[in-house]
Amino acid sequence: MKPQKYLNIAAETYDAKSKVYGDNYKMIGKVLEALFPDGLKLKGEDDFNRFHLFLLSLVKKTRYAVNFDDGGHEDSVLDDIVYLAMLQEVDADANATFKTSGKKKDNKDD
Repeated sequence: MKPQKYLNIAAETYDAKSKVYGDNYKMIGKVLEALFPDGLKLKGEDDFNRFHLFLLSLVKKTRYAVNFDDGGHEDSVLDDIVYLAMLQEVDADANATFKTSGKKKDNKDD
């Protein structure tokens, strides 16, 4: 396929998803600011992995919220369950390292 065809498909996908999610992508900043009013310091691989999964879960919650009056959004609920299970695994690994060494495995000495 030519690049223009991919761009057309992408535009069609954007239009279809926008009908379901609205401008949900613009809500995350407001939600994160409310959750972390003092900002957030991420340091090391564990923090970035944890935050990545936290964000994915949060996006699923905001997508569900956008569809709340229509009965929710099953795909977002199921995805959220998976992301939260993955987050629990990453948290457990990071916490186990912290408990045995006294510091996060990825944080460098300041």
